[in-house]
Amino acid sequence: MAAQRYHRSEREKLLLRPDQIVGAITPRPVHGWYVEGSEAPCLVKGTAEVAPGLVKLVDEVITNAIDQFFRVQQRGGAPVRRVGIRLGDGGVSVSNDGEPVPVVPSDEHPDAKWLPTLLFGVWNTSDSYD
Repeated sequence: MAAQRYHRSEREKLLLRPDQIVGAITPRPVHGWYVEGSEAPCLVKGTAEVAPGLVKLVDEVITNAIDQFFRVQQRGGAPVRRVGIRLGDGGVSVSNDGEPVPVVPSDEHPDAKWLPTLLFGVWNTSDSYD
């Protein structure tokens, strides 16, 4: 009997084995400095339960914003001044005021009709490359 090949979507892969993609998703105690309070935020030293995979994703967002800042600065454009990450309602929202990924048709990959689909859905990357 011949082995069957099964192609999983990116969502299926993530849900099946999240640790392989983003890192551990089970929260663990992490000691450090944290921002506490919303009216008058302040730094406090303590312990928080944090999922390492979430830390990796936040780090990736900040790193990409820094990369975008320098790329835009080299071209003489307006730099990224703000990056926002909001957690809530079971989801994560990320925004910045940098240049967006162009929404144009893609010639590079037959399955990806648009450049954002190619970058984020096929290659799982950003627009940091030529």
